[in-house]
Amino acid sequence: YFKTKTDLMRAFVADFWGDLTQRAEQAVANKRETFEALDALAAMHLQNLIERFDVVELTQSGRVRRGDTPGNREFMKAYVAVFDRIWRRGMDRSELIESAMHWQARDIFFGSLEYAARTIRLHRDRTQASVVENLIETLKKRYAVKTEEKPSTQKSERLLQRLEAAITRLENTSNRA
Repeated sequence: YFKTKTDLMRAFVADFWGDLTQRAEQAVANKRETFEALDALAAMHLQNLIERFDVVELTQSGRVRRGDTPGNREFMKAYVAVFDRIWRRGMDRSELIESAMHWQARDIFFGSLEYAARTIRLHRDRTQASVVENLIETLKKRYAVKTEEKPSTQKSERLLQRLEAAITRLENTSNRA
């Protein structure tokens, strides 16, 4: 039971985004490369937006947002966190340029997909066929580390071996003291 219709709508919207978060986690679960994971997330997100754009509009409506308190929007934060984890992992793995502005990439990602979903729903002759591909290619061109910029694995391995040897020497020196 809910006190008001607004409370009922909030619960409905929260349930939708909770389900979407689970679908997102499943879509990216076995994707190792950053842009492969973003591609899977984008495809899942676009398809669900097209199918349930009414809930997205309800999410953004003043009726659901009115009286927002910090806890009322946690369901959307959990969903966006899927993108955030993919992005951080890409940064940690040096797959993304160091100057990448995370929040801008996230806004480009979700904003493009939402706008495309709205267009596809309004203009039935438009298809989603190339939307995800174009978005991912755009993100790659702007944010991916170019192959020639990636540190060589062999060079990294040698550096790691040198660091481990230096640590061993330091530990042996401090044990003698």
